[in-house]
Amino acid sequence: MSNRDLLIKAYEKAITTVKAEFIIPKNLSVDEKNLIVCQKKYPLKSFNKLYCFSVQYLSQKSREKRER
Repeated sequence: MSNRDLLIKAYEKAITTVKAEFIIPKNLSVDEKNLIVCQKKYPLKSFNKLYCFSVQYLSQKSREKRER
């Protein structure tokens, strides 16, 4: 499995974990070296940090959505 596939799989897991259906697909993209989230690039090499960021970010957004 390529780094790109691993990254996409991890990000999908993060999204599923926090049930973040509110994420707009255009805010997520992947190039050969980075995952791009809301126009910020995260290198594939920082895979674990990215997963932690994803869960924290999506959890925060999920809480904000529930509070509305």
